[in-house]
Amino acid sequence: MTSARKTVGLIGAAAALAAAAWFGSDPATQQAAAASSTRGAAEGVAAGAPARGDAGDRLSSRPGSSLDSPFARGGAGRPDPEQMIQERAALMKQLGLATPPEYDRMSLAQLKEKARAKDIFALLQLGVQYQYQNNGLEFDPDYDFGKDPQLESKRYLTEAVNAGHIHASTILAKQYAESGDTVEAYAWNTLAERLWDTSNKEWSKTAFAGVTPEQRMRGEQRANELFIAASQRFLPASQVASETDK
Repeated sequence: MTSARKTVGLIGAAAALAAAAWFGSDPATQQAAAASSTRGAAEGVAAGAPARGDAGDRLSSRPGSSLDSPFARGGAGRPDPEQMIQERAALMKQLGLATPPEYDRMSLAQLKEKARAKDIFALLQLGVQYQYQNNGLEFDPDYDFGKDPQLESKRYLTEAVNAGHIHASTILAKQYAESGDTVEAYAWNTLAERLWDTSNKEWSKTAFAGVTPEQRMRGEQRANELFIAASQRFLPASQVASETDK
């Protein structure tokens, strides 16, 4: 076993241990675990349940996305908040990104404040809301119309991965594939597999069937960069970099 593989094993083992604790706890305990993750504790890692059904394979549908924005189309007004909460909770559960119920009712300002403290639940909420329910966010007084909602979604989900939620990397892989960035999609999918999340296994067979050797090489290089960023919480950056280069 090479040193790089040993490093992967350390990360995977930490994620597996934390995931076991995660699924055995109630929402209150999960929230406490997320709070501890902001202090850099390894128990903040939440691998998340593999996506069930085909919700993760239908990202292109983007229910309630900015494409349906009342501002973009002169639409019919604000969506029903309660319906959005219910739909989002169901979608997040299918995607393996579920959060405690109280996070569904937080304002954009509240979620952003928690996200700045690397609260995993807040990061996941923002990642999903910007991607799928941007039309509802546009009515929040703290919404910034100068930012691309899809880029914001990717940014928050990336932060969630770096905070310890490995499963979010599989969602990012599909988002990048949908936007046409094959190399970045390949990189995020490779990262997920390195960290023992293979829930994209069947999807990736089709998604990357036409990947060229050059794209594969660039994707692997990018995956190494993502691996180093995701490993910062467990090992000194200099050690991770030296291990990956071997």
